[in-house]
Formats: sequence, structure tokens, C-alpha cells
Amino acid sequence: MVAHSKDQTKFRAEDHKTLRRLAQNREAARKSRLRKKAYVEQLESSRVKLMQLEQELQRARQQGMYLANPGDQGHSAVGNGAMAFDMDYAHWVDEHQHLLNDLRSALNSQMGDNELHLLVDGVMAHYDELF
Repeated sequence: MVAHSKDQTKFRAEDHKTLRRLAQNREAARKSRLRKKAYVEQLESSRVKLMQLEQELQRARQQGMYLANPGDQGHSAVGNGAMAFDMDYAHWVDEHQHLLNDLRSALNSQMGDNELHLLVDGVMAHYDELF
């Protein structure tokens, strides 16, 4: 009967180890499910935030196109003012370049002092228009 008692003790010890491992595995699986659930919730939250940012970006792009479209009547005065300034400045630069070319030609052609004086006065007056 002593041999039978040792076998039962050995069986109980192995059974106890197995039960302990099973309990540890269940606990590890439970923790893993909790981590997975938290991760999925974080992904969902990030997805919602991303959708909101995409909508904001789309609205900003639409407003930007609306402001940048010169055919629209409703864009801001700042946009109109900047566009008008750019057009006026480009026209001024073209005219100034034309006046400078005339002055250079006059200098190269040995024009008289009175005519040169008139051309220089014209360039200076044009320059003063900018400021």
C-alpha cells in the first residue's frame, strides 16, 4: 500500500502543477483580451479623430479655393487687395522698365541735356508714384 500512496501523491503533485498552469494560462489570456480591447478602443478613438481632422482639412481646402478663385464675388477684401496690388505693381514694373530702356537709349544716342533732363524727370516721377 505504500507504493500506491506514493503514486497518488505524485499524481496529485502533477495534477496540482497542471491546474496551476491552467489557471496561469487563463489569467494570461484574460489580460491579453483586456489589452486587445484597450488597443481596439484606442484605434477607434484615433479613427474618429482622424475623420474629424480630414473633415477640417477638407473644409479649409474648400475655403482656400473659394478665396483663391478670382471669379468669385465673395472673397475677402484682403485677397482682392493683394491681387490688385500684384497687378498694379506688375504694371508699374513694366512701365518703369520701359522708361529705363528709353533713358538708356537716350544716353547711348548722345541726346542733348534738355531732353535727358526730361527723361530723368519722367523716371523720377514714375518712381515717386510707387512711394
